[in-house]
Amino acid sequence: MTEIVSLKSICNQIGDGLHGTPIYDNNGDYAFINGTNLVNGKIQITNSTKMISKYEAEKHFRYLGNNTILLSINGTLGNIAEYNKEKIVLGKSACFINIKDDVDKQFIKYVLQDKPFRKYLKICSTGSTIKNISPSQVGEYKFLLPKKEIQLRITNILGSLDKKIEINQKKIAELEETAKLIYDYWFVQFDFLFFQGKVDFDYRYPIERTYTTMPIKLAMKNDILLSVRAPVGDVNIALTDCCIGRGVAAIRGIYSSYTYYTIKNLKPIFDKYNNFGTTFGSINKDDLKNIMVVQVPDDIQKEFYNTVNSIDLLIEKLSIENIKLICLRDWLLPMLMNGQVEVIE
Repeated sequence: MTEIVSLKSICNQIGDGLHGTPIYDNNGDYAFINGTNLVNGKIQITNSTKMISKYEAEKHFRYLGNNTILLSINGTLGNIAEYNKEKIVLGKSACFINIKDDVDKQFIKYVLQDKPFRKYLKICSTGSTIKNISPSQVGEYKFLLPKKEIQLRITNILGSLDKKIEINQKKIAELEETAKLIYDYWFVQFDFLFFQGKVDFDYRYPIERTYTTMPIKLAMKNDILLSVRAPVGDVNIALTDCCIGRGVAAIRGIYSSYTYYTIKNLKPIFDKYNNFGTTFGSINKDDLKNIMVVQVPDDIQKEFYNTVNSIDLLIEKLSIENIKLICLRDWLLPMLMNGQVEVIE
């Protein structure tokens, strides 16, 4: 039997984190987490994540368990992550949802990813610049809840797609690590296997003199896309011509592979900008254009491009496959959740 329920009715507790600033400790064991740390279903802890001590963590304790889902409720709304026993303390932009044992946690995760819930967040959110929604409003959301055996069948279907996506993402990360290792040998250690001895580049130029850094709305295939706010430093290669928003810069080099790994290698610089400001890190156009990079001759860039090209093609193939899998999952999700598609054994 399917019934309409509110989120709070199938949870033990819904709440948010600390409304304030804890005492940070660089040697602490606990990460201070906000909504921006909830990425692709996981809690993302980076070098720029603030740490606190065990004593400070116990002062701001919130119960998180095996049935806890985290949801971003301030700034960027709707990011989701499953809690997996990480040592964390929540900030106010992270909402914890502790689900009862007789409901499948994975099913609720898909409820929170479904379009009706996303629409609900937009309707209920307040704030002219930084949008937010309260934990109590999250708890008022109503949805169709089938009996548990149907919940499990639905999550098995969607979960199989997510598992394949995750496997592909791991393969992509391994391939990128291989290409980065080659890049580091050549352009960090300056050890070129195709030359006798070593080649040193001791001159640096602002990034603007080496690449085309574009404050434009249209990017071309193989342009490097860099996030310039909340957070700074996420890097991707455009798989097709695309329109970009104000939070993204497009960087165009002669050889995309070399440009991509050069920009990724600037992560320590970008991390500093993530610590600027009170809420969201950002880097402006002038600061970006003045970052210093080594200028490498075109023939060596081309040699690197040719060396890692087979890796790049595999990464592109897996990335396109993931796009198709995500589209299939997102197409199936609403139909499974609202009963348009019957789930049978």
